[in-house]
Amino acid sequence: MRATAGLVILLFTVSQGVSEPCDGRKEGAQCYGQLDGEIEIKLMDIVPNYFNWDKDRDVHYKWRNGTFRYLHPLRFSFTPSNGTIKMVNLKRTDGGIYTLTIFENEVSIGGRRMQLFIEAPVATIHLVSMTLSNGEQLVYCSSKRGDNLHYRWSLNQKPLLDTDLVHGHVQASNITLKRHISGQLVCSVRNNVSENQEGVCLSCDLGMIIRTSVLSVIILTVITVVIYTLKRSNKTHEVTENLELIDVNT
Repeated sequence: MRATAGLVILLFTVSQGVSEPCDGRKEGAQCYGQLDGEIEIKLMDIVPNYFNWDKDRDVHYKWRNGTFRYLHPLRFSFTPSNGTIKMVNLKRTDGGIYTLTIFENEVSIGGRRMQLFIEAPVATIHLVSMTLSNGEQLVYCSSKRGDNLHYRWSLNQKPLLDTDLVHGHVQASNITLKRHISGQLVCSVRNNVSENQEGVCLSCDLGMIIRTSVLSVIILTVITVVIYTLKRSNKTHEVTENLELIDVNT
């Protein structure tokens, strides 16, 4: 089947990371950290006098009467005021099961485990649209980087429906749209640590592009005129006040 390249207009790219502290106060909690990024994990509400926090029998943190005795590696820190562990420059090897052990008189009185997953964030999204010979539109959505990617599509700011498709489904990376589907198509890609999105304008005619461009120019011109007028008005007001001041002094 012959395919021709369709008109593609990039709309926007948005990316964000997860920055809220993860709640690790319950047994079996799961936290997700961004590769090369940082994460804060809430371990407890009340900090005991003695506790260890370790992974695979390798003690990362020993807390003894308000001070640490051993910190490994230096990328870890603990804030006793809120019972939070902070990890920076996360690596793949930081992922795994961590154990919090609380002691009283050097005797373990309990603890809990949590699991940390490290994921690469979603990178720049590439969106390619092709119009097939029968009028259907094939769209590819991909990211150069990212773990456990999930896809979501929208059309003209509304969720894309399976009924709009010939092949695929709305959570797939590649879809084939029915004939005569047009407007702003956006592919959103996310995982547990980040989200990114990219959009194209499908079947946009030249008139639509020109009208959009002209409208943008008009809006920018109006904003520029308003700013210039306000600045000039403020300057005139300052000059008038200075003249009145000189007249009074005279």
